[in-house]
Amino acid sequence: MCMTIAIHSCKGGTGKTSIGINLAAAYSLLGKNVCFLDFDSKATCFFSPFDFKSKKWINDVLFDKCSIMDVINEVDEHDKTGKLHVGLSNPDISAIREISSQDRKWQAHALKMIMNAKRELVSAGMDVIILDTSPGVDFASINAVAASDFVVVLLKPVYSSLRCTENLVNGVYKLLDKPCGIVENMCHESYFLEPVPNERFGIPVLATIPCLCDVAIKTDTQIMTFEEREHPFSESMFNIAGKIMDRLE
Repeated sequence: MCMTIAIHSCKGGTGKTSIGINLAAAYSLLGKNVCFLDFDSKATCFFSPFDFKSKKWINDVLFDKCSIMDVINEVDEHDKTGKLHVGLSNPDISAIREISSQDRKWQAHALKMIMNAKRELVSAGMDVIILDTSPGVDFASINAVAASDFVVVLLKPVYSSLRCTENLVNGVYKLLDKPCGIVENMCHESYFLEPVPNERFGIPVLATIPCLCDVAIKTDTQIMTFEEREHPFSESMFNIAGKIMDRLE
């Protein structure tokens, strides 16, 4: 069975893309055929290892101009038992403006294109599809959540992020009846002086990741789960991957 996992958050700056990329890498090291798709079309992924000079983008799939198979590229320079493919959104400012200006009718059509893309990827043998979404509750992010089987919810354990996430849980995930798991990221060392929670808002906490300065620097230029597999951040990715598989089995 293919799993589709959306990586979502109420606000930007939670490490959503870094978690998504490294979680995808973890699954490929576990022997899965994985596809990471950058659906954050308003803040596209400028991750240097993914500089494929793509001729086709996820934008083209959403506008029904090409197949998802024309967009994805394999990351093949790492020693892994599975495979990792990546599809990116168009970073050109005109493309960002175009997709940002679309109305509700177009977004309904875009959801159909996402579901078609999922079927193509499943037929191509993908075991895991990871959707990096836009933060918040715009149509694009809700489309990705709706198309997923499981939502990884990123938050920082501070008041504003907690309250915003609670609104997402009650106003989106529960209404869509989506299985979810929370990842608390960039946690200050003082946060660990007391027992960390096992759940929030009735949703299990999959991992609590400390704020690590080297992660902030390294994840901009490398896939840490590939390069430093015994790093605490990488170990968290494997733990999250296993917990999601357990919950979807």
